[in-house]
Order: sequence, then structure tokens, then C-alpha cells
Amino acid sequence: MPADPILSEVKLGPSGRIILQDLNVALSSNFREKKFYPSMSEFVADIEKYRQWLVDLLKSEYVILCTARSERFRDATLESISSKTGWLPQQSYFNRWLNDAGDGPLEPHLAKKRYLTDSIFPRYGHDPSLYFGIDSFGGTRSMYQSLDIECRDANRDDSKPWSALLPKLEP
Repeated sequence: MPADPILSEVKLGPSGRIILQDLNVALSSNFREKKFYPSMSEFVADIEKYRQWLVDLLKSEYVILCTARSERFRDATLESISSKTGWLPQQSYFNRWLNDAGDGPLEPHLAKKRYLTDSIFPRYGHDPSLYFGIDSFGGTRSMYQSLDIECRDANRDDSKPWSALLPKLEP
């Protein structure tokens, strides 16, 4: 497996930023239906749908998928995204940590902060203007904002997709 690229080797898209894209609720259009299925594996393979309008906006960008979803579902999730949308993010981080009590996964905003501090910042740098987050969880949006990373809430109304979600380029 090749090493991940460093910033000088990354081809940024029209926004000029690395997009930190949330999966559950933000990219997955029907994640809330997961509770009706007996297993996450079944949901991902057979049921999960993705916001194609968002995928179309992201296709020309450099995207890092940052998800609270367990590392156990990495391969199945990436295969599902690829087969259902024809697209994959350039990188992805799935939650591999337990919460402090040890009885569940690490909370989304804490896992995503670890992705940033342990992997993303060391690789691409700490300049917050280089990143743009799209996330459904208020705690994660607050965490990004505390690091001066611009972040927008995920649009949940697919009948009115954002016409310009990504940050505008400065003239």
C-alpha cells in the first residue's frame, strides 16, 4: 500500500481546500433508517444511500472522509459508496477508539479531533484555511470552529440541495 501523499503532492480542487466530509447523515441520505435493520453490515450493503448531488460537488475536490463509523465497517462502506455513486474520497478515517468508559465508540467530535491531530495536521499542516468541514454533528462543527476551520452543517433536505456548498475562491 503506497504512503499517503503530503500536501505538496496533493492536487486540490476548485475550492483550494481539503474537504473534511462527514459520512453518517451528511453523506448518507438515509442513515436514520439504520435503526430498522438488524445489522450495520446489512444496512451498508443493501440499504444505505448517498447524496448524489453532494458527491457531484465533491468529485472535483480533495476529500477526506472523517466518520464516527467504526473501523469494522471501513471496507464495506467504501465499497458501498464506490458501487452506488461511482466515487470515492481520496482518504478516509473510521473510528477505531473506545470512549473513556470503554463501553462504546469514541464520540464523533473526539474521534475527528484525533484524526486531525494524529494524522491530517502532521501530513498537510496546521493552517486552518486549508480545510473545510461538512458535518452533521454540532459537537464536531464546534470542534472544527474551535480550530478556526470553516465548517457547514450538512444539508438534510435533498429536494433543495445546496447550489454552492463548497467555499468560494477568492478573486
